[in-house]
Amino acid sequence: MLLGYLVAAVRFLLLITMIFSVIGVRAQHNNDLNFVNIPPNPIASKIAVFDKYEPILSSGMINVPIDIFNIKIGKYSLPLQLSYSTKGVSIEDSPLPYGYGWALNLNPRVNRRINGRRDEAFKFKGSYDPQDSDWGTRNGTTLSNYGDYYEPLKAIIDPSWGKQSYQMKDSDFYDSQKDVFSIQLPHKSIPFILIYKDGQYEARAYGSNVKIEMTMSDSVILGIKVTDEDGTIYLFGTESFQDHRYFVEGIRLDWTSWVLREIILPNKQKISFSWTEKNISSSKPSLSYPVTLTDNKSGDFGDGTLYSPVISDYGGIINLAQYSNNFALMLNAISFSGGSVKFNYKAGNNPYIDNIEITDNLNRVINKSTFTFGPEDASMGHLLLQSLKINDEVYSFGYNKNRFDKSSPKIDYWGFYNGKNNVNMVPKVQLNYFDLYSTNSNVSSPYNGPVGYADKTVDTAKMKAFMLERMNLPTGGYVLYDYEPHQFNYSNQPSSGLWGTQDVPNIGGGLRVKSIKFFNANGSVQLQKQYKYGKNENGLARIKRVPTLSDFIDENYVWTYVINSTNREVLSSRRVTVKSLADFSSYNFGNADFWYDQVTVYENGGKRNSHFDLLEDDYSNLMPTNLFNKEFTSAVTTLFQNGPHLVREEVFKANGNSYDTLSIKNYSNQYYYYPQDNPIKNMVVDRIVTTQ
Repeated sequence: MLLGYLVAAVRFLLLITMIFSVIGVRAQHNNDLNFVNIPPNPIASKIAVFDKYEPILSSGMINVPIDIFNIKIGKYSLPLQLSYSTKGVSIEDSPLPYGYGWALNLNPRVNRRINGRRDEAFKFKGSYDPQDSDWGTRNGTTLSNYGDYYEPLKAIIDPSWGKQSYQMKDSDFYDSQKDVFSIQLPHKSIPFILIYKDGQYEARAYGSNVKIEMTMSDSVILGIKVTDEDGTIYLFGTESFQDHRYFVEGIRLDWTSWVLREIILPNKQKISFSWTEKNISSSKPSLSYPVTLTDNKSGDFGDGTLYSPVISDYGGIINLAQYSNNFALMLNAISFSGGSVKFNYKAGNNPYIDNIEITDNLNRVINKSTFTFGPEDASMGHLLLQSLKINDEVYSFGYNKNRFDKSSPKIDYWGFYNGKNNVNMVPKVQLNYFDLYSTNSNVSSPYNGPVGYADKTVDTAKMKAFMLERMNLPTGGYVLYDYEPHQFNYSNQPSSGLWGTQDVPNIGGGLRVKSIKFFNANGSVQLQKQYKYGKNENGLARIKRVPTLSDFIDENYVWTYVINSTNREVLSSRRVTVKSLADFSSYNFGNADFWYDQVTVYENGGKRNSHFDLLEDDYSNLMPTNLFNKEFTSAVTTLFQNGPHLVREEVFKANGNSYDTLSIKNYSNQYYYYPQDNPIKNMVVDRIVTTQ
């Protein structure tokens, strides 16, 4: 049968650009000219995923919902539900404000991941022509124009630096990548992108019938108005610059989150939201300073090293709180005709939730939920929700005993805890390097040397750090959870920038639920569920992209012109930077993650097979990083599909050593495209080559 929704799979080629660049000191992943990706803060991104009381089957991710209260305003329902849903705790995750893994279903806002430059401020350009470059002319010399370097540089360099160092003008700068927006409504999440049409920006929410309108001023999105299919209006952000800090998050004008300020129901009743600004710097990780290699020099830079390769290992720690917005907007109150909801947070440097209080229109408390966290000591219990009391009902929780702090170097490819004897986060690699300049550095290198320190391999036990393992219920019963890591087959071509055998992980990247056991108050087993993943229970996940050692490495080429007594000379070199964290997720613009085309659930003497499908994204190699095989999303389809969708469900009953079929259901999902919107070409792939 045709599902009540259509899975939108319009193939937008979201532009990903990786260009030759000069390195500056920035926050871990991105240098001044390199790939720019500004996500919303982790707290803004928290939105609970909840369905039935079992894992998200297509991914195996744990899902534990706890109902707090359901606010009814006429026919409109505003449920409050706390949910534990995580694939594992990584060094980049934030425990604020509900504790690791926990989130409230209600976090209404529009989030944006800025890719390159913010879409509304710069003209979009999907390809470039190297013949347009006039860099040499702008310098008043006959130097080369370096078209394949200078032209794409205009899409990503900081404008102030471009003007100062590269003689650029305001009219030179453009945007080469599409930002990704996500509307978090109380009942659903809707992604969209911006299209510039007829002199204005329009939102495209493929697969959804909501209407999206924007209030703009001086190329800045102030507010976003969303009207759903029932005529309910949601107002996000602000109407003026004066009060933007109360409803908008971001750095300077790079706004990444517009929070909900008001809901207007079809009967004109209003629900108002207020927010409070909290300092979240305590949840930011500290990373080891990158190690750099400078080689492939075209001349003597005057630093005494001549043509010799130079490794710079300064050591030390980078606190990401110094390079990011340390303030987040958290819900303060919800007001409506029948009463209000008040969110109260703990005082001090760790703004965890203390209680949620619901009152009627006479200010009488009708529901109160109190949150208790562990001690702030070596056990790191303060990062975990220990108990939740809803009026007189108490839930309590037990977690895996493995722990790691925000500066721990003991992390794997994905940033999960691995407990290795590491003293630094920078991975240990054997780099090939060059002592003479060559415009084609793909040539075989006879030289190599060790760089970095850390073992990034996966430890299947340690990666369960902080995970929920037991939930005690108000009835006296309890639930036990057991996990296992994802398994997968993944291979890629060895990187010629690295010497020797290059290990590629085939396990890890997150946890899936292995079993759930439900116990009565007397300790007897009430129900047990076991989960088997992959086609015919082979255990293998579907995945197109996993981090490898190349994803910890940036390769950049530096063009510097120097003035001596007689002329100007251009000197070139290669700069290789080895970083603490892999940047593979920065090049993934869809919702592609680990998923399974088949999951089998065993329970009550029977089993159930669920089959899933997903139209996956396309990937291509980043061309400029010619010695390191990095891949990026070249065509996005998963962004608008709302995850893998169920296509077949089979229910069986055990009969001796075999199973009898009880029922089979087939589901049909229709993909559709928008022919009026032309695909956006990728600049890395679709360079215009002009011949004369």
